[in-house]
Amino acid sequence: MPIEVVLRHLVVWQWLFAALSILIFQLEVDRLPFLLREYAALEAARAPSAADAVTGWLALIWAGGSLAASVGVFLLRRWSRPLFVAMAILGCGLQALLEPSVTTGWSVAAETGAQVLVGVTIGVIYFSPVRGHFARRRLG
Repeated sequence: MPIEVVLRHLVVWQWLFAALSILIFQLEVDRLPFLLREYAALEAARAPSAADAVTGWLALIWAGGSLAASVGVFLLRRWSRPLFVAMAILGCGLQALLEPSVTTGWSVAAETGAQVLVGVTIGVIYFSPVRGHFARRRLG
């Protein structure tokens, strides 16, 4: 299988795992212990603070940038490689800004799978033969 096809599969699978993480949480939230369900409900009903607003805007920028970077990587566009790495770093930074939250083991497993695939994708776009698609073109 050509490395370009592998790269495209990685991009698609990371988004599928991320969506699966959200879906699993929605399906399992009712099976959480009572106290965790109550905590989750209180957090959802709490009025957002200024820090929440900043984190929300950063998350929106991250989501849009990640989608654009993934489409660019899928299409082998040169500009997408640094954007993909920047969005991966921003995503890690956003994790640090989030307050404690309630989730389920299977949801975290799917999210972790997506994050691992992001790391593998970075490895492929920088350290495999596909990197030539993203290299700067020499003039002359």
